[in-house]
Amino acid sequence: MDELGAGDRATLRAWRISNLLGWGLAGAVVAVVAAIVGGRAVVGFAGTFRFSTLAPLVLTVSLVVVGLLIVPVPAGLVVGAHVYRWPGWIGAASVSVPTGAWLLLSRPWDLAQLAVALVIGALMAVVAGVVARARFGRRPRALRAPAAR
Repeated sequence: MDELGAGDRATLRAWRISNLLGWGLAGAVVAVVAAIVGGRAVVGFAGTFRFSTLAPLVLTVSLVVVGLLIVPVPAGLVVGAHVYRWPGWIGAASVSVPTGAWLLLSRPWDLAQLAVALVIGALMAVVAGVVARARFGRRPRALRAPAAR
C-alpha cells in the first residue's frame, strides 16, 4: 500500500466503500423482493385454510418460514458471494435496514407487536449474517483475504 500514490489510495478506498454499500444494497433489494413474494405466497397458502381450525397455526408457521428462511437466506447469499470484507455485518444490515424501515413506516404498533417484530427482525439479521459468512468462507482465499496494510 505504501507504493500507491494518493490518487490510487483514494480510488481503492472508494472501491472498498462502494463494494460494501453496493452489495449491501443488493442484498436489501433481494430481501425486499423475497419478502413481497413470500408474503403473497403465505397469504395465498393460508387462504386455503380460511375455514379451518388450523388457519392461525398455518399462518404463523408460514410467516416464520418466510421471515427466517425465505427472506434472509437469499440476501445473505448475495452479500457473502460478493463483498470483500465483513460479510456477516453487511448481510445482517442488508436485512435489518429494510425491516427497520418497514417497522417505522407501518401502522402504529402496540408494545407486544413491536417486541415480536423486533425479535423476528433480529433473528432474520442473525440468519442473514450466518449465511453470508458461510458463503464468504467458500470463496477462494484471494477474494476474501483482507488487503495487507
